Amino acid sequence: MKKGRDDVSQLRAPARLSDPEWRRWLKPHRLKLHQLGVPAAVYASRRAWGYFLDHGELPSPTPGGGLVFSASSLTAHEKTELHRLLLALAPAAWVSSMLAARLGQRTETTLAEGDARPEAPKPRRRRGATTR
Repeated sequence: MKKGRDDVSQLRAPARLSDPEWRRWLKPHRLKLHQLGVPAAVYASRRAWGYFLDHGELPSPTPGGGLVFSASSLTAHEKTELHRLLLALAPAAWVSSMLAARLGQRTETTLAEGDARPEAPKPRRRRGATTR
C-alpha cells in the first residue's frame, strides 16, 4: 500500500485523527465493515473505533449495559476477513493483542508485546541414561 499524505490510516491511530480525517478514512471502508458484521456503533465515532481496536469489543454507554459488540461474536470467516482488512488498511500496531485474540489471530504486534511463542517441550532424559 502506498503511503501518502492523504493516507491518514498510515499516520496516526484513529483517536488522534481530526473529525474530517476520520470521516475521510471511514467513507470508503464503512460498507466493508458492515458486510463483515461490525455494527455501525463500533465505527460511529473515532473514539468508539479506537476503543474497539484496543479491546476487541465495545461496551454499552449505559452503566451495566453489557457489550454493544464483541469481535468474538463474529463467524470464523468474518474474523479472518476483518483481520485481513485491518492489516491492509492500517499499521499492524492498530490491531491490539486483545483484538487479535478475539479474532483468533496472532500478529507480529502480539508477539512484540511480549506474548512469546510457546516452545516445544524439551525431551526428558531418563535417570541413569548415558549419553554417547
